[in-house]
Order: sequence, then C-alpha cells, then structure tokens
Amino acid sequence: MLHHVESNHADPNKHNHPTDGILINNSIKVRIKEKAPIKASSELPKESIVPLVALKSSKRGRKSIADINADNKLLSIPDDETLAKKLYYSITEVAKWFHVSPHLLRYWEVQFKDLKPKKNKKGDRFYSVENIKQLEVIYFLLREKKLSVGGAQQYLDRKKGKKMDDEMFVRDTLKNMRNFLLLLKESL
Repeated sequence: MLHHVESNHADPNKHNHPTDGILINNSIKVRIKEKAPIKASSELPKESIVPLVALKSSKRGRKSIADINADNKLLSIPDDETLAKKLYYSITEVAKWFHVSPHLLRYWEVQFKDLKPKKNKKGDRFYSVENIKQLEVIYFLLREKKLSVGGAQQYLDRKKGKKMDDEMFVRDTLKNMRNFLLLLKESL
C-alpha cells in the first residue's frame, strides 16, 4: 500500500489530534494519507499495457559507435555520372547522402577552410561536385579512419600538395570489390 507523506512546521502548543498526523520532535508534523492500492496487471485493461519492445529509443544525443559504423556502410552518394547531371546540390540532399545532419556539414565548413560551398543571397548552401568530393574525404578521415577534427586538418594540410585522389580511388575500388563479393555470396 502506498503512503503519501506531507510535512510542515507544527505549533508545539497545538493539541495533537490523531487525524492531524503525528508530531515528531515537536517541530515536524507528518500526515500519512492512504492511497488506493495499485491494480495488478491482470486487472488493467489490455489497451493500457504497452510492451517494452514498442517503446522507441530517443533520437537525441550522440550516436553510439555501433550506429556510426553501421551508417558508414550505408553511404548513398551517387556515382560521378549522376553527380554531373546537376551543378549544385542542396545541403539537405548532401546530408542525406552522408547520413549526417545539415548542421554537421556547416560545422565541417567552419573547421575545414578548403570546403567552401556556394551560398545564395538568402544564405542557403549549395554544394558542387568538387565540394561533395571534399566532403567524401573529410567523412572518410573523421568517420572511417576515426581521426579527430584537428588530426584530419593536419592530414589534409600535409596532403595539400599531393593528390588525395589516389587514396580515395583505392578506397572506392576496394569498396566496389567488397560489394561485388557480397552480391556474389548472396547469389550462391
């Protein structure tokens, strides 16, 4: 049985009546009220019982490492031919391809000075194919190589004179081979 406890300062000269509560140390008066007992789950209507599996986890806060690794495998960046069909892509399109939020792309723009998407008068960002390739490199360094932002900046500064394309080409080739082998495995 549940009890509700109230406390307030009592007058020590006041008569202590059983319905008023219990006087403790002539300074605190505690009143105990009885509440109705809680019904057992068998007495509750079936509509009010919610299984724990049906509850969704919160989308707030940081992603777990397992979620980030799962997202790495699911990048949906179009190939070069498809990217060449348009000159610019909105920040929401690009964010969906990388499975990140638009504010993270804006943060990367501040941190990596070479990443400069075009902005219209309103301030909306539009990413060119070159910007998307730069984002691919940044995403690779931060999410797949697990470098910090400072480490990725240093890495890009060292590679500035050299071509980053060779390393990205090898990575893309290995990913394509992996996808091919996975499809081959499924067909067997």
